[in-house]
Amino acid sequence: MFDYYSTINKQSESFVVALDLPIYGEEVLNLSLVSKKISGSFTKRINQTQTIKNFFGVWQSWISAREKNQLPASQFELHGDKLVFIDALSENESVTLTLHALTNDSYFARQTLKYRHRGTNKEMTLEMFTTECRNPAMH
Repeated sequence: MFDYYSTINKQSESFVVALDLPIYGEEVLNLSLVSKKISGSFTKRINQTQTIKNFFGVWQSWISAREKNQLPASQFELHGDKLVFIDALSENESVTLTLHALTNDSYFARQTLKYRHRGTNKEMTLEMFTTECRNPAMH
């Protein structure tokens, strides 16, 4: 298990995630919101295939839309207390973002970002739990 901290850096127009990994220490992932650039020390741990680049591209587009208080240009479904965004990368590949557990403070306490390839049954999942949200738009 690890902790993470994230923020939007308005000056560099990027989404920055600091991952506190046990034994290894802090790693940083920086997703540009204006280009497809991915940087930071965490990128050394990622095999940057086209699929990975597509995965991060979808995540970047969702973060950009949220920053502009817009819905992403994705198909979305509402399932009880879950909001699910679905983006097809190709005929066999898709990425979903599931927002769970809307809190009384108007943020989702859990986010599940999942890549799936139907042909090979390969999946990649990123689970994020939010314990505190400091969204200035909310205040």
